[in-house]
Amino acid sequence: MTDEQKVNDPDFHVKEGTLITFSNEEAWANFWRDTSEENRQKYLDLPNFVADIFKEITGIDVNKPEEMVEIDGKKYSKSTLKEAMRLYVR
Repeated sequence: MTDEQKVNDPDFHVKEGTLITFSNEEAWANFWRDTSEENRQKYLDLPNFVADIFKEITGIDVNKPEEMVEIDGKKYSKSTLKEAMRLYVR
């Protein structure tokens, strides 16, 4: 839990945590961001995969490649870096 979540739910220690809910699109965005490129490709290789339908369901546009940033020889997507910065800078 983040510090902000702990402040907003002072009884979290009694429940041993808190339930965090995500919308369908947020859940897919989290999954897509955190999964491996190999796993993403498995979705794209499914028979009858239609990118427009996938975008309608998940909000993820697979035809728009995500911009990558290289730091110390490792590549990170801009969305991953933005999320990390959002969590770090409060």
